[in-house]
Amino acid sequence: MSLRDEKDPEILSDYFWFHKLVLKICGVSFKEQENLIYKIYSRFVQCLIGFLIFGEIYTIILSRNDLQLMAEIISVSTSHFLGLFKLSVLWKNRASIADALNALHTGVFLPNSRRSGLSEKILIKNCITKVYMLIAFHSATLVATVFNIIGSSLVTKFKFDDYELWKMPWIPFRLFPITTTIVYYTIYVYQTVTLILFACIIITTDLMVVAVLVHITTQFHILASVMRTLVENNSVNYISEQYDLYLRKKLKYAAYYHQELIKLTDRFEELFNMLVLAIFMGNCIVLCFGMYLMSSGELELNQLISEFTYLITVVMQIFLYCYYGNMITEASDAISFACYETDFVGTDLRFQKGLLLIMMRSQRPIVLTAGKFAQISLAAFVAILRASYSYFMVIKSSSVEA
Repeated sequence: MSLRDEKDPEILSDYFWFHKLVLKICGVSFKEQENLIYKIYSRFVQCLIGFLIFGEIYTIILSRNDLQLMAEIISVSTSHFLGLFKLSVLWKNRASIADALNALHTGVFLPNSRRSGLSEKILIKNCITKVYMLIAFHSATLVATVFNIIGSSLVTKFKFDDYELWKMPWIPFRLFPITTTIVYYTIYVYQTVTLILFACIIITTDLMVVAVLVHITTQFHILASVMRTLVENNSVNYISEQYDLYLRKKLKYAAYYHQELIKLTDRFEELFNMLVLAIFMGNCIVLCFGMYLMSSGELELNQLISEFTYLITVVMQIFLYCYYGNMITEASDAISFACYETDFVGTDLRFQKGLLLIMMRSQRPIVLTAGKFAQISLAAFVAILRASYSYFMVIKSSSVEA
């Protein structure tokens, strides 16, 4: 059920090569079989992250009477707990995720200029450009945040002789006292390296899922273009007494394309719906405590900048999920309108009936969910922001009364 077409050298052979490379560097490989050295390296990275999470939990317990410090730690640790959940999802489903990603490069999803002409090539290139723009934005944000944090914390080491005033790159380290320069630099390097690796895993996972949503949206746009020009293209390319038969064959291909696209979307929904739910719930907590910290008036300028950048990144993360989830719903719903735009007047009755079936199926739009009960949409984005602000006001009121 595919049309042969020459491979376009300008179209990437692997849309997700960057995401896979970064994750592999961070100890997450989608290959089930890796060499022994890489397996040891991967376990080592997991141990670093596990020790970091343990330290954060221990610090939260010790700081339970200090609301300001607890808010600071919880704001960060919640993202790390989410990252740990993302890591477990990737590790558990790595084979299924790899197969689903590869599906976008095979079969009916391969670029095919004979299917909808030049518009398909333009749509795919625009899709790839969007993905790389997202990578560039998040990479710049990550670099700026990390350099600000590690730089400002290192300044305290040179500025103060009292070890109690020395700050770590991310959160206070409470597992044991840091009283010497050697111990400080050891923990400093450990936290810096671990946080960079962990941040790369968290951000790259989000970018990969969003990239999938962008590609699926693009595939729906391509299908809409196919349906819109179905009769027009074939009337030019194939004029003969067998025209009606040929037209039905092309419609059958379009129906197959539609069904495969629905199956692929459902496949990603099954893989990531619980992950998206965890992201929405966790980031609601992050935004709540982040707003509390920024409104407390106790942060220094560099801390305020870091917290603001961090919250902007979190909001952008939620927005991208909701925006492209909403776009998939709209793009799938637009297939029926594209069928209406087909010049079907005067075509074979069987062709018109087949077109009607596609229209009826597309009138049930594809809906992605968070945990199978909340639709991923712009309305969900607004609801999350409202909930975060409501929780922030409750905590703020409680702290004022105390």
